[in-house]
Amino acid sequence: MSSDQEKLIYAFEFYRLIKQITRQMEIYREKVAKLVGLSGAQLYILWELLIDGSLSYSDLAYRSGLAKNTLSSLAKTLLKKKLISQTSNPDDGRVTYLALTEAGKQIMEQVIDFSLSISPEGLNYLEKILSIDHQENKDILSYLRPIIRNDWG
Repeated sequence: MSSDQEKLIYAFEFYRLIKQITRQMEIYREKVAKLVGLSGAQLYILWELLIDGSLSYSDLAYRSGLAKNTLSSLAKTLLKKKLISQTSNPDDGRVTYLALTEAGKQIMEQVIDFSLSISPEGLNYLEKILSIDHQENKDILSYLRPIIRNDWG
């Protein structure tokens, strides 16, 4: 087997493992979201805003992988619940930014508390991720971010 063939096999194994972890995390996210009266997609948006602060609709759509019309619908619900706020860019009125409100930050504190206290049946992924050394987590993320930001055309 050539070196390129081995690399391709490793790439597909990497994909498979990431997909499995993602699926388990999505199941867990849905459970936690229900505890705070949200959908999994709504909670995902709040997580993105907690991590990155204020984001434009375009940036949030890109980071979340959601279509802009889907994101717009979810954002309207979160705005009605007063969990997020929106502001227009003063230099370009076409750009609108979303951010967590104080109520949104409080919900996310509850989500974090739930996430740290609840151990879902048969789901060890979260515990395994949390048990990785902080520096190792940072190293893994610093390796993965450029891959995700690559222009896949």
